[in-house]
Amino acid sequence: MGKLISPLIVLCIVAIALATPPASPKTAPPHTPAPATAPKPLATQPVLLLPRNAVKIVTEKRKDAQGREYWLHRPATLEQCRPYFLVVAAHAYGDSGKEADAFKILAHYGNCIVVCPTFVPAYISLGKGTDKQLLDLFAALKKEFVLHDKLFLTGASGGSQYAHRFTLRHPAAVLGCAAHAGGAWCTDRHTWRGDEALSDKIRTIPFVVSCGTADRRLQNTVRFAGELVKGKYCVKEIYWAGLGHALDVRTLIVTVEGYFLSAYGLDPIDGARFDKRVSAAAQTIRTATTQKARTAAERRSTTTYLAAVSAIYALSKTKRFLQDKETLPLNAPKRATAPNEAGWHLPPSKTNWLDEHFDRCKARWTARLSQVLSARALAEVNALTDITSADSQRKIKSIIHAFAKLPKAQKALEDAITKTTTQ
Repeated sequence: MGKLISPLIVLCIVAIALATPPASPKTAPPHTPAPATAPKPLATQPVLLLPRNAVKIVTEKRKDAQGREYWLHRPATLEQCRPYFLVVAAHAYGDSGKEADAFKILAHYGNCIVVCPTFVPAYISLGKGTDKQLLDLFAALKKEFVLHDKLFLTGASGGSQYAHRFTLRHPAAVLGCAAHAGGAWCTDRHTWRGDEALSDKIRTIPFVVSCGTADRRLQNTVRFAGELVKGKYCVKEIYWAGLGHALDVRTLIVTVEGYFLSAYGLDPIDGARFDKRVSAAAQTIRTATTQKARTAAERRSTTTYLAAVSAIYALSKTKRFLQDKETLPLNAPKRATAPNEAGWHLPPSKTNWLDEHFDRCKARWTARLSQVLSARALAEVNALTDITSADSQRKIKSIIHAFAKLPKAQKALEDAITKTTTQ
C-alpha cells in the first residue's frame, strides 16, 4: 500500500495543477436562475484512483482538414491491435482547446486518446456546424488510430453545453457524457431551441452531471439532472461543497468514474482489471499467425489464430466483477427514485441494468477485437503469392476454421476473403 500512496499523491497534484477554471465569457450565454433545492455538500474529499504506473502522455498540437486547431493527448506507446476510445474534452466559453487539457488525465490509464478541439463561440448550441466538425475529426482519427466507433464527451461550463447537446443530437456516436457546471441546458425553456431532446436513444448512455454549491449555475444544473432522473436515464449527479465556477480535481474524479462505467460497465478499479484482459487479447492478436513452427522454441512462442479467437471469446464470457460499494455520502436532492450504492440512478430493467450494460460493453469489445483480428487475417491472405496453390488453400481454410467460436466474425471474414480472391 505504501508504494501506491506516493504516485497517487503526485498524480493528484498534477491533476490539480493542470486544472484551469473555465473562462467567464464577456457576453454570457442566456442564464435564467430557476428555483431549486440546494443539495447538501459532500463532507468527504474523494480519492482519485490512478494506475500504479501512470502512462507517459504525448501532446501534439494539430490542425484538422479544415485548418481548425486541436490538441491530441495520447499514451506515448500505443499497443498494436488494441482498440482505443476517443475522449473529447470541450473547452469553456471563450477558451481554446489548449485550456481543456486538464481532462488529458484520462490518458494516464493508457486506454484512450484525448482530443481537445477549438470551437467557434456558437459551439455551445452546436451552431456553425461544430457538431460536424467533431464528427469529421473523429472519422479522420479512425484512419490513423485503432478506435472504437463511439466516443466519450466531457466539458465544463460552455463545454458541458456542447457535450450534452452533441450527445442528444448524435447518440449513436456517443459512449458516455460528463457535463459539469453548465449555465444552460437543452431542457431549459429559456435556452436555444435545437433538435436536442431527451429520448429513448440515450437510454443506454451514462451521464455524469456535477456543479459547485457556490456556482450560480447550480440551480440550472440541479434541474437538468432532475429531468434525467425523472426520465429514468442513467445519471450520477454530484455537487461539490464551496466550489465556485471552476474545474478542479473533484470534477476530474467523477469524470473518470463516468468514463469507466461508459467504456467497461464497471467502476475504475474493476474496469482496469478488465482492461488487462483486453490488452492480453490484443497482444495475442498481434502475434497471431498460421506459419508453422519449425522448432520446439518456435512452438512455445508462436500463437495461432485459434488462440487469438479463444482470447476474444473468453472476454465475451467474462462475468461482471463485484463492485465495491461507495462509502462517500451522497448529496443529491431527494428524487423520486433512489440511487444505487455508487450514486447512479439507473434505468428500469427486467433483470439488472448494470449487468445488461456490462454485457453491451463486452459485446462492443468483442466485436471490435474481432474486426481487428479479421483485418489481420485478411491481410495475410492478400499477401499470399499464389492464392490457388494447395498450400495457400489449406492456410485460408485453417484461418476461417479458427474463427468457429465467433460465427459472425467468421462469416464476415469468409465473405471478405471470397470477395478478395474472386476479383
